Amino acid sequence: YVCDKSYVATMRLIIEDWIAAVREAVSMKLSLEEANEKIKLPERSPYPVSDPIRAAEVRRMNIEYLYRLCINGK
Repeated sequence: YVCDKSYVATMRLIIEDWIAAVREAVSMKLSLEEANEKIKLPERSPYPVSDPIRAAEVRRMNIEYLYRLCINGK
């Protein structure tokens, strides 16, 4: 997905929302599996959802990556 610089601020907000959702799950002591089941990442997405299977995989990978960063104190 390609965009111009005007979209950077929006993308930053999306990523901050993702981080907040995962931090909350970690603070609630959810396991990664529980976090993947319970976290609903913000609906706004930088990617078109033309492929729901791919969108679900990207969601899972984002949660897993951010979860690992959070539990390692990053």
